[in-house]
Amino acid sequence: AMNPLQPLRAPLRIVNATVVAGRCLALLLVPWHLSADYSIGTLPILTTAWDARFGISLLAAVGLSALAVLARKHQPVITLGLALLLATYSVTANIFVPVYQMMAERWLYLPAAGFCIAVVHLGAAGLERVAGAKRRRALGCALSALVLVSASMRTVLRNAQWHDPITLWTGALHIAPGSFKAHEGLGIGYAQASRFAEAATEFEGAVQVYPDPLTFTQLGAAYEQLQRFDVALQSYRRALALRPDLADAQRGVTRILARIPAPAPTP
Repeated sequence: AMNPLQPLRAPLRIVNATVVAGRCLALLLVPWHLSADYSIGTLPILTTAWDARFGISLLAAVGLSALAVLARKHQPVITLGLALLLATYSVTANIFVPVYQMMAERWLYLPAAGFCIAVVHLGAAGLERVAGAKRRRALGCALSALVLVSASMRTVLRNAQWHDPITLWTGALHIAPGSFKAHEGLGIGYAQASRFAEAATEFEGAVQVYPDPLTFTQLGAAYEQLQRFDVALQSYRRALALRPDLADAQRGVTRILARIPAPAPTP
């Protein structure tokens, strides 16, 4: 499973899911440290609730809920935005039921809509306290321009990381050096570019995080291209030990054994 929260008991899963929710809220506020992967090896797994990260995340969740309740009479649009944020995020939050992944930025699209609704109306309510219509207009335009320019710059920088698999997964490893998928994805990118030595290094890093039979097969193929047939054979056999019906690994073993000369008959 790619979600390390799945095997946890419910109380500990909820503790970690709360911390993940806090991280998602931080990304909505400041979307700087973005990653294409949040599966095995990306985020630390807490073993106790006595951790500052859990406390801060819990306070943030309680604060948002309290704000939604307090704003329902005088600022109902803020309540609507926060309700949309909380309702849509809860579907993939791993709190009620575990899902197939711990976190994914694409799961924040709908919650982000609710977040933006709430923040814009909260900001508008704050501007109403500023004396003078001209001053309010100037401050509102300045804040809007700041958000627009900052978000545009971040989009340009992020798009550059999506240029190809190598740039994408190199960026992901910069954020989460222990990510299984980032190592595997970078290995695939290197293999597609015929950079097999670097591909083998990344596949080795991936299987150290999670012993996946498909990745062992890719590792064997990389070593086969490097003509390191002994290590390639070992990798294919490790893949078959995990998944005996894996056809690519079976064919890899057959190819390598065909290269090995038969022992000379004993006289």
